[in-house]
Amino acid sequence: MRTYGRDVRHRRTLASVIEDGVSIFQQDASEYAFAGLIGAFAACLSTLVLVSAGGTLGALLLPLVLIAIAVVTLATATEALRRVTDNLEPSAAQSFAAVLRGLPAVLLPWAPLAIALAAALVLDVRVGHWLPASERGLVEVLVVVAALYAALGRVLAVPSLVMRRSTAREATQEGRVLAARALPKVAGAWGICLAPALLVSLIPALTGFGAVSSAIAALAFVGTMPFGAIVNALLFFDAVPDGGAAAGAQATMARRTAGLRQVR
Repeated sequence: MRTYGRDVRHRRTLASVIEDGVSIFQQDASEYAFAGLIGAFAACLSTLVLVSAGGTLGALLLPLVLIAIAVVTLATATEALRRVTDNLEPSAAQSFAAVLRGLPAVLLPWAPLAIALAAALVLDVRVGHWLPASERGLVEVLVVVAALYAALGRVLAVPSLVMRRSTAREATQEGRVLAARALPKVAGAWGICLAPALLVSLIPALTGFGAVSSAIAALAFVGTMPFGAIVNALLFFDAVPDGGAAAGAQATMARRTAGLRQVR
């Protein structure tokens, strides 16, 4: 049984966001985990094939495919959460079908980041060997940091698209504004969500990005998306400003998200 109204918490601390996220995930863990498993398997297999193939084509396609799979998995879990808040079953299959119907809008905010990473990886394959190892490593670290920062400005676009049925342009603008308003909390929450994937990524970082180690890192990364989607939705609800039309929108989302905590 899910509760309503009185159990909704707003302006959560980071600890409360994670606590509420765990509580919500536990209610329908099988559906969220199924969505994450399918996405993680697809990411693992795609990474294994593309890294094994190597060359310019593999470098070009890898970030495009991996980001697309991660974002679709994130959106699918968010859609499952939306169904719960609308008192529907959080069917992973139906949620995925709903995401596919709006796939261009889901992927469009991430296209510039995916294209930029693809270009950077192609350049690394083409001319990276000309740089000294230390300089090449520094450039790679800077690219990763820049990509993570750009991703933080886009993650809140996903619940805007799914929960509010915004257009891609509206969701991108809203997500960027809301993420800037609560950047430390967004960064902290996603740092916690992605911590297992980051630890697993140390394996290819230390041993070299081989096909198997990169595939394992991709599996761990996409596998965190369902829990990340729940935390991301909570961050979105908290970041919506008070006052005026925004208050009305927040009230609507509050009614949808009320009672996400289970009565014990």
